[in-house]
Amino acid sequence: MAAIDHIAFLADEIGPRGSTSEAEAEAAKFAAKVLARCDLEPEVNGFKSARSNWHPYALFSAIMLLALALFLIGGRIASMLALTFGAISLASALLDFADAVATDNRELGAHRHKFAGAFTEGAIGGKHGMRVLTFIAVRPDGSIPNWHRPSDLLERIDESAIARCDVFLRELLLRIDNA
Repeated sequence: MAAIDHIAFLADEIGPRGSTSEAEAEAAKFAAKVLARCDLEPEVNGFKSARSNWHPYALFSAIMLLALALFLIGGRIASMLALTFGAISLASALLDFADAVATDNRELGAHRHKFAGAFTEGAIGGKHGMRVLTFIAVRPDGSIPNWHRPSDLLERIDESAIARCDVFLRELLLRIDNA
């Protein structure tokens, strides 16, 4: 089966494959079978994810509205609950740490990027004005080389980008741990 036949099967037979959907699971099984036929030993791992693009945004909004309501109702306990909910929602401290790591390690090439059309795990939050943290090899001009194109092949993976990401993540975790 040629690569285009695999793509056709995924696109035409299985169809859209949203995060954690039945179709995504079916596509993973298909990919595992293809790799097994190539004498490889694929491993399919499960994961937990939001079932929709709007769920994290709706959850964040609901938490903030609840915090506001509790604060307005008043009382010491209500104010403490509002503070707790607000603190949960202020996880953007992580992004501040990431900015600091990027500033202190300019050789890694990490930078802020405003998503315009790319669809990653952070794009939905970014689209709604939320600050998000995504690890992807976005060039300063906003392009992602070979991403989701026929040229998106294993041999085109930028190993130096993966190595820089590894160093960045280690530095970020150290920064969080020492805070």
